[in-house]
Amino acid sequence: MEAFHQLLSEHPELIKKPTHANVNCWFCDQNTVVPYGNRNCWDCPNCDQYNGFQENGDYNKPIPAQYMEHLNHGVSGGLPSSETPKTLQWVNCQMLLCRKCNNNQSVKIKQLASFSPRDDEKYDEEIEAYKHHLEQTYKLCRPCQTAVEYYIKYQNRQLRTVLLNHQLRRSRRNRQGLCKGQCNSKYSSADT
Repeated sequence: MEAFHQLLSEHPELIKKPTHANVNCWFCDQNTVVPYGNRNCWDCPNCDQYNGFQENGDYNKPIPAQYMEHLNHGVSGGLPSSETPKTLQWVNCQMLLCRKCNNNQSVKIKQLASFSPRDDEKYDEEIEAYKHHLEQTYKLCRPCQTAVEYYIKYQNRQLRTVLLNHQLRRSRRNRQGLCKGQCNSKYSSADT
Protein backbone atom coordinates (compact mmCIF):
# COMPACT_ATOMS: atom_id res chain seq x y z
CA MET A 1 0.00 0.00 0.00
CA GLU A 2 2.94 2.32 0.73
CA ALA A 3 4.22 1.79 -2.78
CA PHE A 4 0.81 2.86 -4.13
CA HIS A 5 0.79 6.10 -2.06
CA GLN A 6 4.39 6.82 -3.09
CA LEU A 7 3.47 6.30 -6.74
CA LEU A 8 0.51 8.70 -6.40
CA SER A 9 2.63 11.32 -4.65
CA GLU A 10 5.29 11.12 -7.37
CA HIS A 11 2.73 11.13 -10.21
CA PRO A 12 -0.34 13.22 -9.21
CA GLU A 13 -1.56 13.11 -12.82
CA LEU A 14 -2.59 9.51 -12.14
CA ILE A 15 -5.33 10.72 -9.78
CA LYS A 16 -8.44 11.02 -11.87
CA LYS A 17 -10.39 14.16 -11.07
CA PRO A 18 -14.13 14.09 -11.62
CA THR A 19 -15.11 15.46 -14.99
CA HIS A 20 -18.88 15.53 -14.52
CA ALA A 21 -21.34 15.83 -11.66
CA ASN A 22 -24.87 14.58 -11.18
CA VAL A 23 -27.06 17.54 -10.21
CA ASN A 24 -30.72 18.06 -9.34
CA CYS A 25 -32.72 21.05 -10.55
CA TRP A 26 -34.05 23.08 -7.65
CA PHE A 27 -37.06 24.17 -9.73
CA CYS A 28 -38.30 21.03 -11.51
CA ASP A 29 -36.53 18.32 -9.42
CA GLN A 30 -35.10 16.64 -12.54
CA ASN A 31 -31.62 15.09 -12.44
CA THR A 32 -29.01 15.85 -15.07
CA VAL A 33 -25.25 15.66 -15.59
CA VAL A 34 -23.09 18.78 -15.96
CA PRO A 35 -19.34 19.41 -16.18
CA TYR A 36 -17.88 19.16 -12.68
CA GLY A 37 -16.85 22.83 -12.62
CA ASN A 38 -20.47 23.84 -13.35
CA ARG A 39 -22.10 21.91 -10.52
CA ASN A 40 -23.28 25.18 -8.89
CA CYS A 41 -23.87 27.23 -12.04
CA TRP A 42 -25.92 25.53 -14.74
CA ASP A 43 -29.15 25.88 -16.71
CA CYS A 44 -31.59 23.01 -16.42
CA PRO A 45 -32.21 21.34 -19.80
CA ASN A 46 -35.75 20.39 -18.66
CA CYS A 47 -37.12 23.74 -17.44
CA ASP A 48 -34.46 26.25 -18.60
CA GLN A 49 -34.01 27.61 -15.07
CA TYR A 50 -30.62 28.74 -13.82
CA ASN A 51 -29.31 26.75 -10.84
CA GLY A 52 -26.52 28.47 -8.94
CA PHE A 53 -26.95 29.72 -5.40
CA GLN A 54 -24.97 31.28 -2.61
CA GLU A 55 -25.08 29.97 0.98
CA ASN A 56 -27.83 32.49 1.84
CA GLY A 57 -30.07 31.24 -1.00
CA ASP A 58 -29.50 34.16 -3.38
CA TYR A 59 -28.40 33.52 -6.94
CA ASN A 60 -24.64 33.43 -7.29
CA LYS A 61 -24.69 35.72 -10.34
CA PRO A 62 -26.87 38.56 -11.61
CA ILE A 63 -29.86 37.39 -13.65
CA PRO A 64 -30.92 40.37 -15.80
CA ALA A 65 -34.12 38.62 -16.97
CA GLN A 66 -35.46 38.97 -13.41
CA TYR A 67 -35.45 42.73 -13.80
CA MET A 68 -35.87 43.27 -17.55
CA GLU A 69 -39.04 41.75 -18.93
CA HIS A 70 -37.95 42.05 -22.57
CA LEU A 71 -35.24 39.44 -21.92
CA ASN A 72 -37.82 36.77 -21.12
CA HIS A 73 -39.31 34.57 -23.82
CA GLY A 74 -43.06 34.66 -24.24
CA VAL A 75 -45.33 32.11 -22.64
CA SER A 76 -48.69 31.28 -24.18
CA GLY A 77 -51.85 31.37 -22.08
CA GLY A 78 -52.59 27.68 -22.39
CA LEU A 79 -50.40 24.68 -21.79
CA PRO A 80 -50.71 21.34 -23.48
CA SER A 81 -52.64 18.94 -21.28
CA SER A 82 -49.51 16.79 -20.96
CA GLU A 83 -47.81 19.59 -19.00
CA THR A 84 -50.66 20.30 -16.59
CA PRO A 85 -50.11 17.31 -14.26
CA LYS A 86 -46.38 18.07 -14.03
CA THR A 87 -47.17 21.65 -12.98
CA LEU A 88 -49.73 20.52 -10.42
CA GLN A 89 -47.29 17.93 -9.09
CA TRP A 90 -44.62 20.65 -8.84
CA VAL A 91 -46.77 22.64 -6.44
CA ASN A 92 -48.44 19.74 -4.65
CA CYS A 93 -45.06 18.22 -3.78
CA GLN A 94 -44.01 21.54 -2.22
CA MET A 95 -41.05 21.76 -4.55
CA LEU A 96 -41.67 25.45 -5.16
CA LEU A 97 -39.76 26.37 -1.99
CA CYS A 98 -36.35 25.38 -0.69
CA ARG A 99 -36.25 23.22 2.43
CA LYS A 100 -35.62 26.17 4.78
CA CYS A 101 -38.46 28.28 3.38
CA ASN A 102 -40.79 25.28 3.34
CA ASN A 103 -40.02 24.63 7.02
CA ASN A 104 -40.53 28.32 7.83
CA GLN A 105 -43.93 28.24 6.12
CA SER A 106 -44.90 25.23 8.26
CA VAL A 107 -43.83 27.08 11.41
CA LYS A 108 -45.90 30.12 10.36
CA ILE A 109 -48.99 27.96 9.78
CA LYS A 110 -48.61 26.23 13.15
CA GLN A 111 -48.10 29.52 14.95
CA LEU A 112 -51.11 31.09 13.25
CA ALA A 113 -53.22 28.02 14.07
CA SER A 114 -52.31 28.32 17.76
CA PHE A 115 -52.87 32.10 17.87
CA SER A 116 -55.10 33.40 20.64
CA PRO A 117 -55.85 37.10 20.93
CA ARG A 118 -55.32 39.13 24.08
CA ASP A 119 -58.68 40.81 23.51
CA ASP A 120 -61.36 38.77 21.69
CA GLU A 121 -63.04 41.94 20.45
CA LYS A 122 -59.82 42.95 18.65
CA TYR A 123 -59.20 39.52 17.10
CA ASP A 124 -59.05 40.76 13.47
CA GLU A 125 -56.59 43.55 14.30
CA GLU A 126 -54.39 41.33 16.45
CA ILE A 127 -54.20 38.45 13.98
CA GLU A 128 -53.31 40.84 11.14
CA ALA A 129 -50.51 42.31 13.25
CA TYR A 130 -49.35 38.79 14.16
CA LYS A 131 -49.42 37.69 10.50
CA HIS A 132 -47.33 40.72 9.57
CA HIS A 133 -44.85 39.88 12.34
CA LEU A 134 -44.57 36.27 11.11
CA GLU A 135 -44.12 37.41 7.49
CA GLN A 136 -41.24 39.64 8.56
CA THR A 137 -39.70 36.97 10.79
CA TYR A 138 -39.95 34.17 8.22
CA LYS A 139 -39.36 35.94 4.90
CA LEU A 140 -38.77 33.82 1.82
CA CYS A 141 -35.24 33.76 0.44
CA ARG A 142 -34.81 35.60 -2.85
CA PRO A 143 -34.98 32.51 -5.15
CA CYS A 144 -38.13 31.29 -3.38
CA GLN A 145 -39.72 34.75 -3.53
CA THR A 146 -38.94 34.89 -7.25
CA ALA A 147 -40.32 31.38 -7.81
CA VAL A 148 -43.53 32.24 -5.92
CA GLU A 149 -44.03 35.48 -7.85
CA TYR A 150 -43.44 33.66 -11.13
CA TYR A 151 -45.88 30.89 -10.19
CA ILE A 152 -48.55 33.40 -9.14
CA LYS A 153 -48.18 35.12 -12.53
CA TYR A 154 -48.43 31.71 -14.18
CA GLN A 155 -51.62 30.90 -12.23
CA ASN A 156 -53.09 34.29 -13.12
CA ARG A 157 -52.49 33.62 -16.82
CA GLN A 158 -54.03 30.17 -16.49
CA LEU A 159 -57.07 31.45 -14.61
CA ARG A 160 -57.50 34.36 -17.02
CA THR A 161 -57.54 31.87 -19.90
CA VAL A 162 -60.05 29.62 -18.13
CA LEU A 163 -62.27 32.60 -17.30
CA LEU A 164 -62.19 33.97 -20.83
CA ASN A 165 -62.98 30.52 -22.28
CA HIS A 166 -65.86 30.15 -19.83
CA GLN A 167 -67.25 33.58 -20.73
CA LEU A 168 -66.92 32.81 -24.42
CA ARG A 169 -68.78 29.49 -24.07
CA ARG A 170 -71.51 31.14 -21.99
CA SER A 171 -71.86 33.92 -24.54
CA ARG A 172 -72.16 31.37 -27.37
CA ARG A 173 -74.78 29.38 -25.45
CA ASN A 174 -76.77 32.53 -24.78
CA ARG A 175 -76.68 33.48 -28.47
CA GLN A 176 -77.67 29.95 -29.48
CA GLY A 177 -80.50 29.99 -26.93
CA LEU A 178 -81.70 33.37 -28.21
CA CYS A 179 -81.60 32.14 -31.79
CA LYS A 180 -83.50 28.96 -30.92
CA GLY A 181 -86.07 30.96 -28.96
CA GLN A 182 -86.57 33.48 -31.79
CA CYS A 183 -86.58 30.78 -34.45
CA ASN A 184 -89.12 28.70 -32.50
CA SER A 185 -91.38 31.72 -31.98
CA LYS A 186 -91.27 32.52 -35.73
CA TYR A 187 -92.27 28.96 -36.62
CA SER A 188 -94.94 28.73 -33.94
CA SER A 189 -96.51 32.04 -35.06
CA ALA A 190 -96.36 30.90 -38.68
CA ASP A 191 -98.13 27.66 -37.74
CA THR A 192 -101.10 29.48 -36.23
